[in-house]
Amino acid sequence: MFVIFYFVLFLFGVLLGAVVNWYVDRYSWVKRFRSPWRRSVVFKRIWFDFIPVLGWFSLRRFGDSGGNTELGGKWFWVRPLFVELFVGFGLIFLYYWEVVLNGLLPAAEFLESPDVKVIRFVFHVFLLTLLLAASLTDLDDFVIPEGLTIFGVVAGLIFVTIFPQVLLPATELYFDDNYAEERLTSYSVPLHFCSPDKVDVLRDYGSGAGQDVKISDPKIVKTAGVNFRNENSYYDRLVQFFLFTIFWLFWCFSMMDRVWYFRLSFRRAFLLFIRNLYRSRTTKYWLLSGVVAPILFYVVLFFTNLMSSFNCYYLTTSFIGLVAGMWLIWSVRLVAGFVLGVEAMGFGDVVLLGMIGVFVGWQSCVVIFFLAPFAGIVPSLIGLMLGRGRMIPYGPFLSIATLFLIIFWAPIWRAMEPVLFQSSIQVAIAIQILILLLGAILLVWRKIKEKLLS
Repeated sequence: MFVIFYFVLFLFGVLLGAVVNWYVDRYSWVKRFRSPWRRSVVFKRIWFDFIPVLGWFSLRRFGDSGGNTELGGKWFWVRPLFVELFVGFGLIFLYYWEVVLNGLLPAAEFLESPDVKVIRFVFHVFLLTLLLAASLTDLDDFVIPEGLTIFGVVAGLIFVTIFPQVLLPATELYFDDNYAEERLTSYSVPLHFCSPDKVDVLRDYGSGAGQDVKISDPKIVKTAGVNFRNENSYYDRLVQFFLFTIFWLFWCFSMMDRVWYFRLSFRRAFLLFIRNLYRSRTTKYWLLSGVVAPILFYVVLFFTNLMSSFNCYYLTTSFIGLVAGMWLIWSVRLVAGFVLGVEAMGFGDVVLLGMIGVFVGWQSCVVIFFLAPFAGIVPSLIGLMLGRGRMIPYGPFLSIATLFLIIFWAPIWRAMEPVLFQSSIQVAIAIQILILLLGAILLVWRKIKEKLLS
């Protein structure tokens, strides 16, 4: 029975990989027709070509007939074949790791229902599929499709709000009457933006799930000071609306077609910034979205009972992940652009880490931010040896770091919980200081380089 299930899972993964290959060809910057699902008047396909995996052995005949740029050369079929096999076997491994072995939980005593593990597995498959498509397009054209990340952000926000258990599992720290450390060992809770010092979230989550929750004296437990329970007071709903509006406006502004020239004076750069926004066709749509979405959320929050079915706390969690993930890359981009006068990272990378933050939370974005450069060392060296130049796509490195975070979440949680997850404000300030120090180092290096060349 298990063999049949894993075989079906493999077939689904292969089909999913074929969809990714089609998407990468369809939305690439340069027109490509590697996927048999892409209609072409030049390359005539037969029925066998449309079969995932096997069809590529037949499609390679087009590469042998000449290195057409719309295919990518003689060996154009190797990467798509590997992608389909990778997704097929990857789904089997991820399911076995997350659902069967409980690999995301730090210890055996933390129990979760099979439904929670399966839903989270589907959630991670969705995220990793988006990251795979974004990475492949970034490798091909140094571009991450904006539509892909927008879809991922919106879908992630909806998914997390309805099914908060899909967030990475976190354990909570409490203290007894003697101030001795006490760890909850019956089950885990979804990671939230102030883990692990939010007792109200644990109480609500446990009671809603029918769990027997052991909670110490709330007066001893450190809390975030805002109660985001389902039965919200007017003040709580007002706070939710304020946070939603701030985060949504930040998202809409960031997605506008903005251009800022650091080498120009502030006045001239600002005028060009405004003129570019005025001329862009997308500005009016983002402005409309920035007005309509908060109004709809206000109506739903204050004049209906719809939001009582959901926990808005986790919507806030995902929004903070979105903003923090974007700001990590954006601040590096701004600092490097101001100091060096060049674009250090594309804005596609900014939005990509923001999308990842919706799915895994802001704390995980910090881990991914520091893991990504290590993930890119070997590929960058290989790219330089192959003569691809100094332009290295950063999206694949963020995707590899995200996959590493999900698979090794249990040891990462144990190692980082005392530092990263208990001092949220301090960590945010420390990271921003590190980024500013990076700018100072780049400025010194720039001055030294100018002296040597003068």
